Amino acid sequence: MTPERDLTYRTALENHRRAVRDVLTVLESVPERRWGASLAKGKWTVAQLTEHLALSYEIALDGLTGGPGMKQVLPWWKTRFLRLTILRRILRGQGFPEGAPAPRELRPGMEPLNRDQGIERLRATAAEAESALESAPDSARVPHAYFGLLTAKQILGVQTAHLDHHRTQVEGFLWRSMLTS
Repeated sequence: MTPERDLTYRTALENHRRAVRDVLTVLESVPERRWGASLAKGKWTVAQLTEHLALSYEIALDGLTGGPGMKQVLPWWKTRFLRLTILRRILRGQGFPEGAPAPRELRPGMEPLNRDQGIERLRATAAEAESALESAPDSARVPHAYFGLLTAKQILGVQTAHLDHHRTQVEGFLWRSMLTS
């Protein structure tokens, strides 16, 4: 790690590790019989959400290791606007925007993995991505559909907010499930 990856990078890494632990804990608390249930009317199932999270790491890894990564879908001026507004908000810890559309590469398939496979896939891809980000050179950039090229620290911040955003959705699902059982 270079001197540029000082306390702020280490803090981003610690925050990311906490978010991974938290989302895995919540997902592990979802009973197998509820794994295929929709989080809310017209929303993904818990299984699909877990796949979506794993895909977010897999596509980041692809971009980090020389693959095309996520396709940038916006014109430069919209990307710039989102970097100055939404990305800054996310990186300041103000959360992930509600209702943000998932880029095509991050949309889950129709054949979800079972509970244990889904959780293990997320655990493994998060660990692999974190390791790759930690050892990436400071010059490394990963393409994001809406924010353009992101540094390792920015990817950690976006992934942390993304995990926290979806963790709260699953917590709400579990809470509603308890009330209706």
